[in-house]
Amino acid sequence: MLTIGGVSPHAVKKALLFMKLTFLLILVATMQVSAKVNGQGRVSLNLRQVEISKALNSIEKQGVYRFLYNSRLNTIHKKINIDAKDLEIKDLLKGLFTGTDLTFKVLENNLIVVLSNSLATQDIKI
Repeated sequence: MLTIGGVSPHAVKKALLFMKLTFLLILVATMQVSAKVNGQGRVSLNLRQVEISKALNSIEKQGVYRFLYNSRLNTIHKKINIDAKDLEIKDLLKGLFTGTDLTFKVLENNLIVVLSNSLATQDIKI
């Protein structure tokens, strides 16, 4: 009977099968996590007479996005009403910033930088 390093061929086949199944399970789990991350891009928000900064905080509390902005910007304190259901973050922010000089850039890891179009105060405070 042929053995590999003192181990029977049956044991080697079992070990290889176990490794293949383990690899398959890890691959499936990774794909599942990837699908969940990509599916989290939608946000719902229903607020009345709140500052834009408070609206951004509400979006952050949903756990997907983080915002960087200068708290000294006058327009970040403008009061707004918003009723959005299941919108992409870009569409939500475009609506949120309508009528202001604010704009945004989406960076890696769901970090969003809010900027003013005016050349006045452009510092970003974390």
